[in-house]
Amino acid sequence: MRELGMALGRRRAKRASFWVEASRLEVRGRHPFYRRLNEIVAGMKFDAYLEGSFQR
Repeated sequence: MRELGMALGRRRAKRASFWVEASRLEVRGRHPFYRRLNEIVAGMKFDAYLEGSFQR
C-alpha cells in the first residue's frame, strides 16, 4: 500500500507574496459618493485637524 502525504520540512513550496504596491493597482473611476465626501473633508481641513490633535 502506498503512503499518502509527505514528510514535513522536506519540500518548501515558494509562497506568493500577498503584498501589492498601491501604485500597481488599477485606477478606476471614482464613486460619486466618495468623491463628494473627499471634497467635503478637504474643505473642512480635516486632515490638518487630525494631524494637530495627534501632535499634542
